[in-house]
Amino acid sequence: MAEMSDRLSARRGLANSFFLSVQSALVATVALADGRTWPIGVAGIIVALAWFRLLRSYKTLNAAKFTVIHNIEGKLPAQPFKDEWDILDQPGQPAWKRYTALSTVEQIVPLVFAGLHALLLAT
Repeated sequence: MAEMSDRLSARRGLANSFFLSVQSALVATVALADGRTWPIGVAGIIVALAWFRLLRSYKTLNAAKFTVIHNIEGKLPAQPFKDEWDILDQPGQPAWKRYTALSTVEQIVPLVFAGLHALLLAT
């Protein structure tokens, strides 16, 4: 289960590379295009929303895998994955010191691209 979770994270990284390449190409196309670029902007927003949704799916799937891992660990003498999350989850710490999950951070990127495309559409 831990290996499957690691593979899922690797697939998520590949998906991020793909979507970042597509978004970069779309933004470059708008910069080079003459005239009407609204179809590119609409495509960019659609791609950004698909990327965001895919990241949410990866996050949900990985969370389920770790729930299973934690349940298995409950039957073992050591619980390294649960212990790690207990260490990372320190609610009393200031916000700048708290652990921020990668899935939370990476979901911002497609939203930024969606906003950029919306801005390009508005201009």
